[in-house]
Formats: sequence, C-alpha cells, structure tokens
Amino acid sequence: MFSAYPVLSALLALGITLALIWLAAKALTMISRNGTMLGLAGQKTSSSSTALTIESVTAIAPRRKVIVLRYGEHRLAVLTGGPQDVSLGWLPPPPSSSPLP
Repeated sequence: MFSAYPVLSALLALGITLALIWLAAKALTMISRNGTMLGLAGQKTSSSSTALTIESVTAIAPRRKVIVLRYGEHRLAVLTGGPQDVSLGWLPPPPSSSPLP
C-alpha cells in the first residue's frame, strides 16, 4: 500500500511520530503538575521526611564547589566542578540544639 508513494509514507510516519511525542509531553506535564493521574496526590513529602535537599554550597575555586546534601538525618559532602565529581564522605550529625539536663 505504501510502497507506491514513499514520500507520502515517510511524511505519514513522521506525522504519527511527532503526534505521539507531543501527546507524551502533554501527559508528562499533567502528571508533574498535580500527580493525580498516578494517584500520587495524597503523598506529599514534609520537610522532616527523607527528601534529598541541598543544605549548603561553598565555592572553593572559580569552578569548584563543595555541596552538603541532606537525606533525612544523614549529610554527605560532594566536591563538584572538576573533571569528575567526588564524594568527600558522610558528615557526622550536627549537635543537638536542645541543652542537656
């Protein structure tokens, strides 16, 4: 069927491919905005959960930085900006702010 018109079949295949890409992008946008398509609306994370956050960033050279990441109660120091990123290791937990009795 398509062998008689190779240009038309190529344009049809291109159109179908672009339409599928557009539909996938729209679906991902809807999912990322509200999360209701996957039933994720009630699963909001709080600040005390184990979400990964950036605690601090310190520049040590024009292109190099030390970034301290927090995951729950754990903290990790990472050196970035060189030929490759380097994990400097896990940091001890910060001292408790409540005074001891």
